[in-house]
Amino acid sequence: MAYTKYSLTPSSNTAAPPDGAPEGMLPSAVNDTMRDMMAQIRDCGDGIRDGTYTMTAPKITGGTITGSTINNSAIGGTTAAAGKFTTLEATGVSTFSAGAVGTPAITTTGDTNTGIFFPAADTIAFTEGGVEAMRITSTGNVGIGVVPSAWSGATALQVGSGGAFFDFGSSNVVLGSNVFFNGTNNLYINTDSASYYQQSNGVHIWATAASGTAGNIISFSESMRIDSSGNVGIGTSSPTDKLTIAHADEKGITFKATGADGTTAAQLLFEDTNGGTGGVFRFDHDVNSFTFATAGTTERMRIDSSGNLLVGATSAATPTGVTSKFVSQGTFTGSTFGAAISSTAATGVDHYYISFQTATTTQRGYIYYNNGAGQVQLSATSDIRLKENIVDAPLALPILEQVKVRQYDWKETGNTNVGFIAQELYDVIPRAVAVGEDNEDGSIKRVWGVDNGTLVPYLVKAIQELKAELDSVKAELQTLKGN
Repeated sequence: MAYTKYSLTPSSNTAAPPDGAPEGMLPSAVNDTMRDMMAQIRDCGDGIRDGTYTMTAPKITGGTITGSTINNSAIGGTTAAAGKFTTLEATGVSTFSAGAVGTPAITTTGDTNTGIFFPAADTIAFTEGGVEAMRITSTGNVGIGVVPSAWSGATALQVGSGGAFFDFGSSNVVLGSNVFFNGTNNLYINTDSASYYQQSNGVHIWATAASGTAGNIISFSESMRIDSSGNVGIGTSSPTDKLTIAHADEKGITFKATGADGTTAAQLLFEDTNGGTGGVFRFDHDVNSFTFATAGTTERMRIDSSGNLLVGATSAATPTGVTSKFVSQGTFTGSTFGAAISSTAATGVDHYYISFQTATTTQRGYIYYNNGAGQVQLSATSDIRLKENIVDAPLALPILEQVKVRQYDWKETGNTNVGFIAQELYDVIPRAVAVGEDNEDGSIKRVWGVDNGTLVPYLVKAIQELKAELDSVKAELQTLKGN
């Protein structure tokens, strides 16, 4: 029903009742007009039950709109209504458009390229400044700063271009780099190397892979493992002790701490895990000793709790059953200092303590026990089988006359000695001198030395020469006495 608005200009009021109230209308027309106005008021109060009623800047307080329209769009209908609300509360389902990364469906005033949009079925995405920041896929995988890869068989949180945290169940989680699982294989996300850390049923595993092409299958190699017993394996997936380090052929080093205080079990052990046939380094906590063995458990050397170094011996006091040993003890000055080398060879026979030889295994000298002399002797190589062009030596006395015998004081101790100066002796008998060397700053790098044993042949030869001269003089005297 249309209504004519009453005008303040008399000539404009020409419509007849009930559509208008013309100037000079009869009393009956006034009654008709009043009745019509009351009907209009009633219809407005009942919610404008028919027709169209336009309100300018309306405000409804505490009211309920049921089955009406906004801008000719039904409220509660299948087509969304356009309108602005200061506060909107919905107790049912609110439906939005899918939106896009630059125009999200749910956004805010003044920043319309930031919000939530729905890029695919069962998928939620978040955009910031028109750039996708996070996505939750239909399989429950989450990508932050990246659209998640085609994960399957695992629930994953993928961060950036290559990082991922994913799980295969309640007790199997993985932190990976450049890897995703497609339900069958681990694949490269990017063309680069890959690695992962996995925690599964109390076992910790670290693995790496060489660089590969994006989308290709990854062949991981386990680098380290901590098993459920707390054993650590490096290069092996089956650590047998607290620390096992192995090469690809399972040879390596093992650390174990199986013994408690008061026992003789090893506290520190490095051994070859290849059937126990390699070398072993062992520290025994309870006896404070270090031992070295070969062929699995055959001990070859020991440093005992007193600081003695035993080679082929297990005790400094009782070398029974071993071939030799070396013991060093005390300090250089102020207390007892010495070295002991023991041999278990039977008494009454000659035997070596130390033998010196070249790489050709030819013996060049030795310290040995001379049973005939009943003493230890130092022997230098002098075998005729090693010599040729043998002739008598030239006169030695003229040479020895050039050798200077000096008296001097040692700078370190102040003690006075008589002997040779290596640099002076080198000018006379160079074979008796070990040449020293200086550092660039002039300090001593290697000291000069004298082998006094080299002088012995010269001394013997000089004595022979003196003896010959003496015999000649004696013969001349005897001749003179006979005359």
